[in-house]
Amino acid sequence: MNQLLQEQYERLGISPEVSAFGEKIEASLKQRFEEIDARAEYNQLKVLKAMQDNRVSAGCFNYASGYVYDGQGTRNFLKEPAMTGEEVYQAMQTGMDLVLAGKQKGYQLLGIGEMGIGNTTTSAAMTAVMLGLSADTVTGKGAGLDEQGLTHKKEVIEQALLRYGLRETDTFTILQTVGGLDIAAMAGAIIGGAVYHMPIVLDGVISLVAALVAERLLPNVRDFLIPSHRSKEPAAEKISEKLRLDPVIDAKMAVGEGTGAVMMLTLLKQAALVYQSCNSFEAAGVEQYKRYTK
Repeated sequence: MNQLLQEQYERLGISPEVSAFGEKIEASLKQRFEEIDARAEYNQLKVLKAMQDNRVSAGCFNYASGYVYDGQGTRNFLKEPAMTGEEVYQAMQTGMDLVLAGKQKGYQLLGIGEMGIGNTTTSAAMTAVMLGLSADTVTGKGAGLDEQGLTHKKEVIEQALLRYGLRETDTFTILQTVGGLDIAAMAGAIIGGAVYHMPIVLDGVISLVAALVAERLLPNVRDFLIPSHRSKEPAAEKISEKLRLDPVIDAKMAVGEGTGAVMMLTLLKQAALVYQSCNSFEAAGVEQYKRYTK
C-alpha cells in the first residue's frame, strides 16, 4: 500500500495576539523539520517503506534569513480579513494538485497534517461559526496557554466573529476571513481526495476543520476520510460528531505536525499486511465465518 504524507506549514497573522510562542519558533521548527532526517522521534515514525513526505509551505517567514516561503502567510484577522479570495483559491488548488500528483505517482492513500503557530485559534473561530457554537465551547489551550491566556484567546475569537458578522455568511468567506492557508490547502487536498478517489487520513483538530470546510463546499467528501486520533482540542470532538467520524487512536495527544496521521498510516499498513498475508478460511480448512445479525 503506497502512502503519502502531505504537511502544510504556515505563518498566521493572528498568532501574536493569542499564542504562547512567537513566529520565530515557527520558522525554527520548519527549519528543523527540513534539516533533521531520521534522527528525531517524529521522523522515526515517518520513515516507512513505500511512504514519502511531501511538505508544502503555505506561507512561513524565516526570521534568520528574512526569506519568505511561498508568501507572507495570513494577516491578523482582528484588523483585516486573514486572506484574499485569490490566496484561498491558490492554497486550495495547491492541495488538490498535490493529490493528483500523488495519484499519478501510484500512491493509494494520503495523510495530511500541518505545522503553524496560532492555528488552533483560527480553527476554533471557524468551528464556532460553522457549527453555530460559542467560542467558549470550542476553544482549547492549544500549545499550552494558561487560564488567562485561554480567556484572552476566546475573547479575540468572539471579537472577530462580531466584527465580521460571520454567522450569516458562507463557508468560503468564513475561511477567507478568520481561517488560514494551511486549512485552505488541506481542504483542497480533501476535495482532491474525493475528486481523484484518494482516501485521506486526517490528523488533529486543524485537519478536521479543513474536513468540515470541504464537506460544506462539496457534500459527501467525508466518505473519503479516515480519522486518526482524538484530539484534546474541544473543537475536534464537535466536528467529529458533525461529520460522523470516529477517531481510532485515543491517547490524549496534542502534538500536531501530522503525527496522528502518521501513526494511523502505520496501523493501516500493518492491517493491510495482515489481511494480505493470512490464510483464507478455505486454505485453513475452517468453515467460513458468518457475521451475526439480529
